[in-house]
Amino acid sequence: MDKQTFISGISGAMAGGKFLTPKHDPNGPAIMGSYRTVLSLPVSASLDSLMQSGAYQINHYIDQSYPQSIGTFELILHDSGSFPYVGTELLPLTAIPSKQMDRLLVVSGSGGSGWHIFAEDSIEIQRKRNAGQYTLVATY
Repeated sequence: MDKQTFISGISGAMAGGKFLTPKHDPNGPAIMGSYRTVLSLPVSASLDSLMQSGAYQINHYIDQSYPQSIGTFELILHDSGSFPYVGTELLPLTAIPSKQMDRLLVVSGSGGSGWHIFAEDSIEIQRKRNAGQYTLVATY
């Protein structure tokens, strides 16, 4: 896979309105019963153009929890100054953000969820790498 193949792969989900699921959409339900992250409003508002621009580095991982998946893709924005943070963490049953997230993760999904995006913390990604859950395949 390369960056253009990745962009082509997610284009169908973006066109179908399934790339940003309600669980991770800042305009979605305010309170949910489970942990989740939501994209920041600026990232959400410019998501299609941001993804099509390719203005990010991709670290492609195999997630050992989902070995049948195409992968987990960490997106590191080239111009992070445009987005001081890309999302926030919301604990169960609260609408108050508890932590800012600095990375976007795109997964190919399982159980019919398909390609979708959410926010993550780079420290958590590194923890999963160190623990052997994420294996780096390539960087684009």
